[in-house]
Amino acid sequence: MKTWRWAALSACMAVGCTVPDTESVLVERYCAEGGPGDHDRSLRLEGGATCDRGLTVELTAGGFRPGCVRVSVRDAANQTLGSLLIEDVAGSGQDWTNRLGITLSEAQGEDLVLSATAFERACDEINVSDHVSGIAAEKGTLPLRKVEFSALDRDGDGYVDVGTRGTDCNDLDAARHEGFRWFVDEDLDGKAGRDVGVHCTAPVPGAVTTSEDCDESSRDVANGLSEVCDRLDNDCDGLADNGPGCSRLAWNSVGGVGTEDLSAVAAYASGGAWFLSGSNPDMFTLDGGAVVPVLGQCTGGAFGFPAAWADVTGQLLSVDRDYGMMARRPGQPCYLASSASVKHPGFTGVTGVANRDGGPAIAYGVTSRGAIYRWPSFSTEPELMALVPANLQAIDSHGTEDTLVAVGAEALDGGAGWVPRAFRYDPAQGGWHSERLGALQGQGFLRDVHVLDAQRAHAVGDNGLALERDSNGWHPLPAPPSGTGPLDDLTSVISFSRNAVYSVSQQGRIHFYGLQPDGGTAWRQDFVGTNGRALRSMDGTSPTDIWAVGDEGALFHFGL
Repeated sequence: MKTWRWAALSACMAVGCTVPDTESVLVERYCAEGGPGDHDRSLRLEGGATCDRGLTVELTAGGFRPGCVRVSVRDAANQTLGSLLIEDVAGSGQDWTNRLGITLSEAQGEDLVLSATAFERACDEINVSDHVSGIAAEKGTLPLRKVEFSALDRDGDGYVDVGTRGTDCNDLDAARHEGFRWFVDEDLDGKAGRDVGVHCTAPVPGAVTTSEDCDESSRDVANGLSEVCDRLDNDCDGLADNGPGCSRLAWNSVGGVGTEDLSAVAAYASGGAWFLSGSNPDMFTLDGGAVVPVLGQCTGGAFGFPAAWADVTGQLLSVDRDYGMMARRPGQPCYLASSASVKHPGFTGVTGVANRDGGPAIAYGVTSRGAIYRWPSFSTEPELMALVPANLQAIDSHGTEDTLVAVGAEALDGGAGWVPRAFRYDPAQGGWHSERLGALQGQGFLRDVHVLDAQRAHAVGDNGLALERDSNGWHPLPAPPSGTGPLDDLTSVISFSRNAVYSVSQQGRIHFYGLQPDGGTAWRQDFVGTNGRALRSMDGTSPTDIWAVGDEGALFHFGL
């Protein structure tokens, strides 16, 4: 026993005090020194509270020497409490150990998650080995967790063998090591920009070693393109609309619908769009640039259209909450077909998918009762694909069945509210599956979804809720600004790139998420001239041809 502890015990015995137990003394000393006596580094996480527990992490690396190690601690809610970077010289000798002391208190709770990542050389670049484990950190305890990283650097040059997640293409020759970072063309514009990692040879056909595209979510963006006025960074210089003669694009009010409450718009070409009422069977279209009513409705009893979709030929698919799913072609006096015999009425959304046989688009619709319908032929009744535990509000795709996404909300137990939900169709398994929405906060509905490509999509909903999906899944976007008042209830969304997203709101605002004039990507209020009229739907054929519709004749167009 150390001299200081003997002295403390002798003093206590002389005056008759209570001798603290050994564990308490060890915890007190651990907290005072930031770890065990032989620790290399400390990570203090007690957060202003009294330290009353600790965690020792023994890190070792076998077969290589990492250039950097990151150690993080998260709580039971998956919130990061703190992290530490340990930087070293990669490859300088094979033996690598590090002893880390972490001080804790009751503020962090007892159920923690330890994660540790070893990088080949620089921090946060090439991850070659990692560890995640749960920790029970109870008051008065000092648990020990041993973490062993494993990878191969046989020639000791600081580059790990590609077979163990590194970049060394020849791990037997210290003079030859690096592979190449490869890129593929994801948006099919002929320019590769998606990073698929470091490999010694092309991982897939067509991969190249030079990035040629800064935005694989838009065919209108790539190195070497000329800048045009569309709010996109067409030439990949980090700025949008900075070409010569670019004037600021604006939203303009369009007449022709009186005070009609419009609930849906379906655009199919420049100068081609349908505008539908939500409270009666009225609909409008474009004729020579002017908005005109469509005569001879022949709707068979429809009382309004909550949603609509059109293909490039102008074929219209629409739904009525009570009547069913309907279709129409431009110039036709009546609906080509309709269906009133659905078992789960309450339609809220519709979209279309190209027919492989070359016929009319196949319709897909969703209802507030969780039903998802498929209408493959106008001569037959819609097919019930699935019933999901949600009130569905919208459905969309990128033109193929395997990109279908439906959104809405699921009721909490006891009627305590609603939580957002998204479902994706998997043709291989023949079913609809709920998707994780990431670190989502709050309650409410997802009201609309736009599928940008096979991986990317955007969804919006109540209380400023905005989500983006990419190859890593769904994650939240910041809420659009609403001034000093409550967050807007977003009702519709359309996107042309991960850096060009538009949304409208119940409060009558149009928001834009994308590159800002001062740099960076963020939301901004794009238009507020609706006089408070609620906006219900938006659609467009290009970044310079976008429509937004809403209550009391609200009809706006954005473009050149």
